[in-house]
Amino acid sequence: MQRYVETGKEEKMSRYRVSIDIGGTFTDFVVHDEEKGHAFTGKVLSTPDDPARGVITGLTGLINDLGDISFLVHGTTVGLNAFLERRGTRVLLVTTAGFRDVYTIARGDRKRLYALQYRMVRCRRLFT
Repeated sequence: MQRYVETGKEEKMSRYRVSIDIGGTFTDFVVHDEEKGHAFTGKVLSTPDDPARGVITGLTGLINDLGDISFLVHGTTVGLNAFLERRGTRVLLVTTAGFRDVYTIARGDRKRLYALQYRMVRCRRLFT
């Protein structure tokens, strides 16, 4: 699929699709070059005081003209990690009826991931 970006008087094809994961230690990149049909990756140190700085550092190290990016998606584990590790400000997890097991399921602390006879550890309920 070709995507065109207006650049003043002329149009040029945008060529990069970018995925970014901003983690607590590293920011990871996967770039697909639509023109050449191949993908490449990159990694930079995260910048917790300003996550955008780490993103821009990584992108400019991988792509010469950021205007050539046709698609960009990012995710971050920083907030989730702080929640799971109980660091930072205290938070409250609110779910709708029928989804009270979301936090327990998301923990993913199974010692044997594919064990069919897994028994979940009972969690202490704070509220009813």
